[in-house]
Amino acid sequence: MIKKLLLILFFSGIFISIVWFDLSYNSIVTKKESDIAEKLINQPDYIANISDWQEYRDNKLGFSIKYPDDIEVREKLIKSLMVNFSAWGPYQKAGEDLFDGISFSVYQDSFPKYKKLKEYVIDQSKQAGKLGKVIKPVTSISLGGKQGYIFITENSTKVTNIYLPLKNNQILGISYLSPDPKNTGYQKIIDLMVSSIKISG
Repeated sequence: MIKKLLLILFFSGIFISIVWFDLSYNSIVTKKESDIAEKLINQPDYIANISDWQEYRDNKLGFSIKYPDDIEVREKLIKSLMVNFSAWGPYQKAGEDLFDGISFSVYQDSFPKYKKLKEYVIDQSKQAGKLGKVIKPVTSISLGGKQGYIFITENSTKVTNIYLPLKNNQILGISYLSPDPKNTGYQKIIDLMVSSIKISG
């Protein structure tokens, strides 16, 4: 369904700028055409009970998350496994930057042992600020039983970046965007997905 999506990603302390991220993934966990926007509009109870949602669990990355059935799930091995959850809105066109839909990525990375996690995240936000605007500076966040850090950037759309500590200077990175030109309610889905995250690493 989705060939390319606009993402901001960070690996090995090196900021990878806003890029076309090729989603020709090694493994497509679920592949489907999405009518997520139509359901948000016409089915008020669509997101009322997330206990009915699908669950993705990865023991290597050490997390689980729930997502609606209309979300497409793809996996790709770069430095480590990355999982992307995505859906297009009705106005999204192939070959264009994501301007109508959802893209939610989870990956594992590491940060230098001589740095504290907050210092590392601040460095990442500074690098991101060279390509866009940091509209929310680095602040602390509690998620999945972990205390981590979050910042938000904006270029053509807002991108939220979350970093949660794991063992041995490993981090669980979360990056998501949900441009919504018709105010359909994608952010509600994102918020529920974030709230469902559990971390075991």
